[in-house]
Amino acid sequence: MNKQLVIKGLLLIPGLLMLMSAIGFLVQPEQAVESLGMILLDGIGRSSQVGDMGAFFACTAGFVFYGVARTEPGSLYASAALLLSAAAYRIAAWLLHEAEFAAEFIAIEIILFVWLVVLARLMVQPGETSDIEID
Repeated sequence: MNKQLVIKGLLLIPGLLMLMSAIGFLVQPEQAVESLGMILLDGIGRSSQVGDMGAFFACTAGFVFYGVARTEPGSLYASAALLLSAAAYRIAAWLLHEAEFAAEFIAIEIILFVWLVVLARLMVQPGETSDIEID
């Protein structure tokens, strides 16, 4: 089996997980927020909750799919940065705002960050270029 196909297949896993969450915010927002330890808010809070969280998951997935389709590691790094930022903000919420320490979510975000970065580096070996040319 082609090494690049295996790497790209492994890269799609976090993208599919993020896409499933993004779709969940569209079709079953109550279940989507509950899976993250929240309750579904009312009014403008619901708009922000569903909109912001859905956008986070949709963009994270989109960056993964784009990066895989175009063999573009920069897009994968963008997705990884979003996940690492979420972990950092969770830690800040715990340190600064008396939030419960969300060890499970932080671990998942850091594991997916490492997964994406390592596989993005393997996807384009030294001396190779991506499909995108910059003039």
